[in-house]
Amino acid sequence: MFNMTVIRERSHIILWVLLFVFIASMTIGGLVGGANILDVIFGKRNTGSFVGLVDGENITHRQFRNEWDIQINRQKQQGKTIDGRAKQTAQNSAWSNITDQVIQNRKIESLQLNTSDDEVYDFLLYNPPLAFQNSLTQAGLFIDSTTNSFKLFDYQTALINGTYPEELNQFFVTWEVYLKDWLTSRKLRELYNSAASISENEVKYNFIASNTNTTIQYAFVKSRSVEDSLIEISEIEIEARYNQDKDELYQIYPSRVVEYALWDIDYSTIDSSQFATYQDSILSEALLFAGEADYSSFSEALFSFGIVADTIDITQEYKNNSGFPFKMGPMRDAVRFAFDRDIDSVSDPLWATTGYAIFHILDEISGGFKPLEEVKESITKKLTREKKKTYVAEILEKESETYFDLKTLADKSDLIEFMPDTTKGIGDSFPEIGRSSKVLGTLLAMHPGDTSPVIPTSNGAVIIKMIAKDEFDEAQYLEEYDNLYNQLLSTKRASVFSDWLTGVKDKIDIEDYRTLLY
Repeated sequence: MFNMTVIRERSHIILWVLLFVFIASMTIGGLVGGANILDVIFGKRNTGSFVGLVDGENITHRQFRNEWDIQINRQKQQGKTIDGRAKQTAQNSAWSNITDQVIQNRKIESLQLNTSDDEVYDFLLYNPPLAFQNSLTQAGLFIDSTTNSFKLFDYQTALINGTYPEELNQFFVTWEVYLKDWLTSRKLRELYNSAASISENEVKYNFIASNTNTTIQYAFVKSRSVEDSLIEISEIEIEARYNQDKDELYQIYPSRVVEYALWDIDYSTIDSSQFATYQDSILSEALLFAGEADYSSFSEALFSFGIVADTIDITQEYKNNSGFPFKMGPMRDAVRFAFDRDIDSVSDPLWATTGYAIFHILDEISGGFKPLEEVKESITKKLTREKKKTYVAEILEKESETYFDLKTLADKSDLIEFMPDTTKGIGDSFPEIGRSSKVLGTLLAMHPGDTSPVIPTSNGAVIIKMIAKDEFDEAQYLEEYDNLYNQLLSTKRASVFSDWLTGVKDKIDIEDYRTLLY
């Protein structure tokens, strides 16, 4: 216990701690932005102010909700029903877009790719977007009365001379703000995509794979032909695989146990003009139940209304519909109720995809991992499948050292099968062994008369002997070269930017708090 003497002796330590906290708060900016500096120092999530963190940049609730609204409105414009599942899809899209934007903005800033006002003006003048044109024609402006099409020349003349209606000023400002961001992002995308390149070897590889036939025979073993009893799996291997996979496969998230009463809505027998009245009647019944549950208890209300409740475990994570039956949808408002309220609380009627539901919180379950014994059998099966592939490859390897002829090789073993001369495109799927990059790569390198080493396949292992192979057609290759090159380059350019984004996401720290908030 401290006495006054000890406090005086250590007062300089306390002052230094307070000074550190003050300086840290000013440096980090946490207090200015609404964050608690102790949250920043000790790594606590400030969910009151932020919905997540992307590479050190806090994402505010306002940022997230604005982007979420944009995604919801986009779905509405596409004529989609905005149910719980649609809201979650919009939420995921919003978070993904915000994450992408943070990464892009930093790269744009470092490369100084920002778009000027003149660039926006030139784009609107010479390349007005279709949605921009449609908005003007729907307002009766710059429209060809005979074809109902956009009169580009009249629009350009009005923009150059400033003779367009004054009411369009705000319309132009809105589009300029949007296009400034869009054009800047397009610059970055085009910069990365333009870096794509295709080598002559890639063109030649694709030409041969698409235009070459080969005749082969092969000996193969399927993994399923091997009895499980022939494969030994040790306890050490099982435990090692459990520890390797448990974070991804065997995690048990904290959950709330709830029981619920459900009022299904079936419009199939109701005239469409009565939909609203019918839905209101169902809601009224659910509200009566909620009132009875509040007055007496949830169990008493179940008895009084003759309802049988179902029980489920609800988690905050988005995985597996958060524990709700698929037909009910994700029901994030029910998730928030379950985790934000106390045990024994009863909810108001909440909208599910199929009707109204009222929830009663029964208990909570701590998180953890499924016990090893519970998943031991599934791990054993997985390891057995993997070891069987090694086992059949070893069988082929060993037997081929004695019997060089593939037919003889198969005849001497009950496990090995033989496929006689088979002609296919070199990149096609072959009977019993399918198609794989390893088989294709081997066939590309082989010549008639060659026998391959043991090649793993999706369902076992194979040894291939090449009987015949089309000669490389130089004339056809040169004739198709330009088209093939352009196709390959176009395909690669379409993915360079997205591949870059994905690569950056894999390297940076991204913290997503949404499951705790929405």
